[in-house]
Amino acid sequence: MRDESRTTHVHQELCDVPMNQESYKQFLANHKDDMHLPTLSSFFNEYLAEHPTLSVPEIIRRSNLSGDYARQIINGRRPHPSKYKLLALCIGAGMNIIETRRALQYAGCPALYDKDNVDAGIIICINGGCHDVTEVQAFLLEAGERDPFESRP
Repeated sequence: MRDESRTTHVHQELCDVPMNQESYKQFLANHKDDMHLPTLSSFFNEYLAEHPTLSVPEIIRRSNLSGDYARQIINGRRPHPSKYKLLALCIGAGMNIIETRRALQYAGCPALYDKDNVDAGIIICINGGCHDVTEVQAFLLEAGERDPFESRP
């Protein structure tokens, strides 16, 4: 997504800011327009615009979420869904791991944790190109892990 390189640039500058109030305030003033997180809804809208062959009904089908609930996340009426509901939507949208982590961040959800068995399995599935939650569920259940997606509206 477009903000990635800008965020990297801001981070590099931030690493060079000395620890004093004047430098801190100057940094904030210089980056006034950069210092905000997009909403989850705007993130999804940008993602959909960048993937014109992707349809919302297809994302919903692959996510196994109810249509109403998924649309509420996408249109911003549910800006802070639970971690695994949002992950289901990201998987259904075919997001890569970077896009998925960013969606979790924008929603204020806990990050995927590499040392958690279930999260590690989800990461493997996303990196392996899974675009359907049922594939991820089957992978986790075959490995003897719990299904974090089973209690959804």
